[in-house]
Amino acid sequence: MDPPIEAFIPTKSYFAGSEVDVADLEQLIRDSNVNDGILVYGLLKEKGIEISYELKHAFLELVCYYNCDEPLDEEWIEERWFKQTQRVKERPRMTWKNSDVAEQCYHEIEPKEPRTYSCIIRGMCKYYQVEKANAIFNDCIANKIQLDVEAFNSIIGIGGMLKESAELLWNFIENNLKLMKERNVEPN
Repeated sequence: MDPPIEAFIPTKSYFAGSEVDVADLEQLIRDSNVNDGILVYGLLKEKGIEISYELKHAFLELVCYYNCDEPLDEEWIEERWFKQTQRVKERPRMTWKNSDVAEQCYHEIEPKEPRTYSCIIRGMCKYYQVEKANAIFNDCIANKIQLDVEAFNSIIGIGGMLKESAELLWNFIENNLKLMKERNVEPN
């Protein structure tokens, strides 16, 4: 008998009344299945099933990375290329989904670790929610929370949207690089 090929196995579909468990959410996170992951996460919370801290964090990373949207399938190379070229032509605008699943999950995670803050900052910066990302970043700096290098890179990347002039932007970048040095975060 031939080994099963995962790409040809039918995917499990979920709906509002589905019987789900934590293993389903783990598999959906591994498969980067955002829409079903959001549905299963909601069903687990609704049924009062305990979701581990690590799993909540993995789910937060998934929804922050994809902004609660399903990623384009690997087979759609042309569409991905077209979408990226369109993004370059247009002026960056906020596409972050405010008060959506990512922010709800972020607020549910307790206690918050530095990687939790870093994750939400990276997601907000990627989708141009600059004010909230900068506010969370400044809170972390004020409370001496150790952020990772990617969080600093993300904040530096949106600096042009936060500061009007080149001089202010340069000071902003210099200050963040000094913060990185103080906190022993090596730039990459």
